[in-house]
Amino acid sequence: MEKLSKTDAAYIILKEYGKPMKTKDIVRLAEERGLIQYNGRTPASTLASEFYLEMKRKSAKNKPFRFIKFDRGVWGLVE
Repeated sequence: MEKLSKTDAAYIILKEYGKPMKTKDIVRLAEERGLIQYNGRTPASTLASEFYLEMKRKSAKNKPFRFIKFDRGVWGLVE
């Protein structure tokens, strides 16, 4: 199976779960399902950074966000 981007994998997990989740749980579930593979020491922090980067890119292009931060380390879907 082709690996997805970290944010695309997170979108799938959050869509299936249906409510906000901690980034470490998103990473764990995405890895268990084989959607992504992390080699770093702080995968939850990396994923949070990816969320922020996506938001920055979409903001610059005036496009809607997919993710929203609810609390420290807790993210969900805007939809």
